[in-house]
Amino acid sequence: MANILLQIFLILCLVGIIIILFFDKGDYLTYTVIILIVAILVCSLVIPEARSVNTYILAIRWEIILFLVCMVVSIEILEPFFEELARRILQKNILNQRIFFYTLCIFSIFLASVIEDLSVSIIILPFVIKLCRKSEISPLPYLFGVTICINLAATISPFASAENVLIANDFQLNFMWFFQNMGLYFLITTVFTLIFLDVFILRKKIKTHYNQRLTDGEEHSDLHFASLSLIKEIKEHSTESPIISSNLFLANSVVLILYFIGLVLIENFVLVGIIILLILTIINPVGEETSKKHPDLIFHAKNADFKLIYFFICFFILETLMELNGIIDMIAEILLAQQNQSIIVLVIILMVIVSVLSGLIDDAPVTIIFHPVIVDLLSTYPEYEIHILFAFIIGINIGSNILPQGTASDLMALEIAQKERVVGFNYLKLVKVGGLFAIFHLIIAGIFLVFMV
Repeated sequence: MANILLQIFLILCLVGIIIILFFDKGDYLTYTVIILIVAILVCSLVIPEARSVNTYILAIRWEIILFLVCMVVSIEILEPFFEELARRILQKNILNQRIFFYTLCIFSIFLASVIEDLSVSIIILPFVIKLCRKSEISPLPYLFGVTICINLAATISPFASAENVLIANDFQLNFMWFFQNMGLYFLITTVFTLIFLDVFILRKKIKTHYNQRLTDGEEHSDLHFASLSLIKEIKEHSTESPIISSNLFLANSVVLILYFIGLVLIENFVLVGIIILLILTIINPVGEETSKKHPDLIFHAKNADFKLIYFFICFFILETLMELNGIIDMIAEILLAQQNQSIIVLVIILMVIVSVLSGLIDDAPVTIIFHPVIVDLLSTYPEYEIHILFAFIIGINIGSNILPQGTASDLMALEIAQKERVVGFNYLKLVKVGGLFAIFHLIIAGIFLVFMV
């Protein structure tokens, strides 16, 4: 009886954290820590293992935490570089709206496959809104394009999101595994997504903008091109001062290429993360005057945002408590109860459940809680390892896009749009557009699973 009550209590703790994530993204960490402390105190009254400090030390996956620390600080160091890269690539292509759209989406995918998706939103979206306003065009197609494409990028790289880092580390997945097993799905969904965004959103906005220009008395031979006044303005500002020097831009580009190669070729991704972080610290010195600049890792660490990492630590501990109490085994038994069904039915059920939960709440806790469940499924069906992991990765990364609260990058896009007063990019619109594309992507994933068996 006490065990059942404890299970109910832990589930209520989880629900409490979910409610906090849903209503208060700003300070979710404080409340999460409070709920976690209460859960530990209550569990220690019933479960002997919960009274040991070693239980909580061993619960934290320190390799993942260390790599995430390196990645977060590296992104903070490289933020000026990425801003300059976005300026160089996007500003020239704004002259043609269609070329600008495809360049922006492909660039976002590339960036999101290397760094965490939230950082991509922070770096790119404000710059895109600024360019669109200068061009006197609607930023809506480009905002939708970026938010949808960076979420797709998580299906092709083990380091595109913190959740993928966790999955890749736990199940020993590398770039080649993602490329071989997720590559075709990523390619097909990306192509169809870009085409549909172009046909149903971008084309309409281009025509509206072109008709408005004709009404204003401006003549131009191609509706895809920017106005003549904008072309003249961009040519006049093409020599504006860069965000960082050309030498520093080149040096950071080389380090980023080495980082990508290292993650592909070296299995110890933590070692790669530490080495790249040290190199970036050395070649990006800080200081007010050039002569007084010096490498300062502490400076960059102070400016980095470790909130997600602290949140991961809390959920690692909560997962251990749920495992000690038998809740994780209960979830696994529910899925394994479907073993009389075909394997395709089982993996589709898994994908749907993970997708729904990832859409309703943040995808990070779903990833952590379902980790031992996936381990149980793999031990039961080792011959279907690819199918189970494919369904899990799709459910986490694509299912989280059904509702904006499922992924931090979508919430950041909404926050930036609201701050910049972008009309038409709101919660309901993102649910409609992003949710429809997420369902479409899940349908394609289901078709893939059917043909994989």
